[in-house]
Amino acid sequence: MNMTIKNEYIIYEVSYMNKIIYIGMGEPGRELHVLSGKSNNPKLNELFFKDRENIKVLVIREGLTKDEALESERDFIMAAEPEFNIQHNQKNHKVKKFRKYT
Repeated sequence: MNMTIKNEYIIYEVSYMNKIIYIGMGEPGRELHVLSGKSNNPKLNELFFKDRENIKVLVIREGLTKDEALESERDFIMAAEPEFNIQHNQKNHKVKKFRKYT
């Protein structure tokens, strides 16, 4: 069995009014969710419907393996601290979700 490593992953950044608000990774085309209004990130969707003309998406790295992309994404997020990277911000700032008891 020939297992080849695919170098088909990208890192992309999303900026709004010249401020980086989100960094993501995936296969080419993944970045398009930002400008669809159908992202899994509710804040990106809200901004899309509010002011889509001022959202910019830029591929900042390409030709990466999945492991390289994951590592690079983490490094870029840690450096830029974009406010829309919800999971990263919760983990880094040790935000805990509390269950509401009724």
